[in-house]
Amino acid sequence: MFRMADRPYHHGDLERALVDAATALVVARGVDGCSLREVARAVGVSPSAAYRHFDDRAALLAAVARRAYADMGATMRAELDALPVRRDAGRAARERAVAVGVAYVRWALAEPERFRAALGPLFDGSPQGIEDDPYHLLQGAVADLAATGQIAPERLDGADLAIWTAAHGLAALLLDGVVDLGPGADPLDRARTLAEVVVAGLALPA
Repeated sequence: MFRMADRPYHHGDLERALVDAATALVVARGVDGCSLREVARAVGVSPSAAYRHFDDRAALLAAVARRAYADMGATMRAELDALPVRRDAGRAARERAVAVGVAYVRWALAEPERFRAALGPLFDGSPQGIEDDPYHLLQGAVADLAATGQIAPERLDGADLAIWTAAHGLAALLLDGVVDLGPGADPLDRARTLAEVVVAGLALPA
């Protein structure tokens, strides 16, 4: 039987404890291996107590996906905050756009099952209540590129999608074992190269 790590919940914080336990189950078994009854058992409460917080399994998994999405955003924000300050605004904008893509892949590889939950149909995509929404961070990076003249005007529409799909595609291919980068290859180096190529391509006239 699945058992949660030794972290008893505090009275009044059952909802968080249920999401903690469901997240642990998703990490261990994937989304399909998570049931509300087993989550309740792992926390040490009755299923009826769990149903007072979540109407069904789908609602619980949506909360897991939402937290995963928020954690991805926090990782991306940390990557952006760690960048050096540049006097050259154009270079700074390019580095921010690349960092967003690299952080996306970094989090996906570190949290594969949570990545699949966060970017799958479980999450409704609403950024409400999420401090650092990953897509908003990406849009901010694209806005910086545009403001510093790093994007050809005719390529501005869809620039965010270009960076996002490149990062997501690489992450998915790596997680599914579709691509083999070869012995000793660092997937984050490849992610950085890919992001740099996409960002450079955005500067070219159509």
